[in-house]
Amino acid sequence: MDLQDVMQRFTLDATCTLMCGEDPGCLSTRLPMVPIARAMDETNEVVLLRHTVPKFWWKLLNRLNMGMEKKLTHAWEVIDWQILARREELQRRTPPPKKEEEEEEAIDLLTIYMQYENEEEEMAHLKSPKTFLRDTTISMLTARRDTTSAALTRFSSGALKEPNCRRQNLTGTN
Repeated sequence: MDLQDVMQRFTLDATCTLMCGEDPGCLSTRLPMVPIARAMDETNEVVLLRHTVPKFWWKLLNRLNMGMEKKLTHAWEVIDWQILARREELQRRTPPPKKEEEEEEAIDLLTIYMQYENEEEEMAHLKSPKTFLRDTTISMLTARRDTTSAALTRFSSGALKEPNCRRQNLTGTN
């Protein structure tokens, strides 16, 4: 079992719960491939490739919807669909809260953003509140998933390799 993969799955579950209020189930017993996780991986891969190829090349691929840019388009569709599905579920399930209830009701970032989206003056300066919502959610998911999982993996592998640390963890002493 790959420790990095397990940590990425854990942080994606935790981050999705914080951001969207929904656990994608990455750590279920069979360790399934979750569509949003695969889409995020593909997005990261294409963004990295964009930095290694000439700008005219990826712009051409983007215009023709071919190669890595086609992968990126598909990944964005999956991500948009996941966030849109969660938004629609939240809108069907709960009516917009009253002002005094907002702080108590909002348990995830998506719900909080949706509450502000209903107030026109708060979101008036944005071109597209839905795009803002998607981009912010993806930024937070990517930042938390990759950095936290890398840090947890590094810490865990270092702690397992250090004999004193291992002994203290097993005995529970300082």
